[in-house]
Amino acid sequence: MLILTRREGEAVVIPRALIRVTVTRIEGNRVKLGFEAPHGFDVFREELLDELQRFVPGKKKQEDDRYEQ
Repeated sequence: MLILTRREGEAVVIPRALIRVTVTRIEGNRVKLGFEAPHGFDVFREELLDELQRFVPGKKKQEDDRYEQ
């Protein structure tokens, strides 16, 4: 796991996937993130993806926390 420190307005980029994650706002102990990704690229909160796993056959969570089909 990579751990980075970012301030409001700063971003992290994953070039190969063309994804940018920007810290849009910090309010107390909450951080709001903005995601820019190519059209058709799904982005989910982990707890929602875990819930979806119950209804989508063939998807499983791998030990390294990445999801595969």
